[in-house]
Amino acid sequence: MEHKGPGDVPKYDVSQTSSLRIGILYTRWNTPIVQALLDGAISAMTSSGVPRSNIITQSVPGSYELPFAAQRMYTASQTTSTSTLVSAATDLLGNVASAANSTEDLSKTTGSSASGPFDAIITIGVLIKGSTMHFEYICDAVSHGLMKVQLDTGCPLIFGVLTCLTEEQAEKRAGMRGTEAGKSHGESGHNHGEDWGLAAVEMGIKRKGWGEEAARDLETCILKLAARLVDSVFVETGLSNGQYSQCSMAAAFLGSASRSIISKSKAGRSDELESVDSTLTTLIMENGAASAHDPSGFLSEISGAPVTVKLNSGVVFKGLLQSVDGYMNIALEQTREIVNGKTRREYGDAFIRGNNGVRIVMYISADA
Repeated sequence: MEHKGPGDVPKYDVSQTSSLRIGILYTRWNTPIVQALLDGAISAMTSSGVPRSNIITQSVPGSYELPFAAQRMYTASQTTSTSTLVSAATDLLGNVASAANSTEDLSKTTGSSASGPFDAIITIGVLIKGSTMHFEYICDAVSHGLMKVQLDTGCPLIFGVLTCLTEEQAEKRAGMRGTEAGKSHGESGHNHGEDWGLAAVEMGIKRKGWGEEAARDLETCILKLAARLVDSVFVETGLSNGQYSQCSMAAAFLGSASRSIISKSKAGRSDELESVDSTLTTLIMENGAASAHDPSGFLSEISGAPVTVKLNSGVVFKGLLQSVDGYMNIALEQTREIVNGKTRREYGDAFIRGNNGVRIVMYISADA
């Protein structure tokens, strides 16, 4: 009888698989069966072109510990290089050296040629029903826990936990033997660890592909924003060529920073984006000044001078600056309100309400 499995498995070029970084968590309960499944998963991945050094394995006591361990393993991989992980030489939930039958752990790996977050993690365990309800509770908790970790982290988790009624069923699914009834029909067991290894390769590559698409969209968005802001500042405030060059540098900075953001976006980092926003805002408010200084100092220097204020709606105000506060509420005298390049109204005094979530002051600059 043909074994059940994922059907036709996609074939990938070694250029796609050689950079994959896969984590494996396995339990120490039912060690002989788990070991066979572990060996099957590793064999399938290395046969697909994943370097053995890129496969990091750790053991945990039992299946109940798998969700927490998977969460911590992935989190650690976001900020820790493989060499640091290897030097830790301790298991997630116990000392490796004292773990019985712990056959492949971080302390025994030789390092990895890849670094960064795992592309996929395989969780391997074997649960066999006993005479109490323990089996049902553990199966339910582990299944839901692993699914939650997968959705929360965005890292594919391959469910390699056998939930069997008998030890014979588990051995068959680890490729250790066929059932007695099946043997008479020439039926042999199949190692499901091989299926899990192939699934990790497939999902790891797909995850990379999805991430690259999102990265391209993010970079395009940031670069368009940079070009729009720089052109807007240049055209509407009449910056000199030298000042425009400095704003162009802001655009180049955005392009560089966007790549940094993209490379760390999987880790949920937003500090680079905040840095981009802060730097560009400072450059614009300084109006291309040759030396950097506090924007509040710049505003005090031009108090009483003619300025241009532009809102996100496209409306432009020109007048003499009287005051501005931290919320970008701006008071002007002798004010003109300009829409589409034409004066719509003139005011003796004008108060421009600033950033309130709807109206946003895009910039304020000193007129030449």
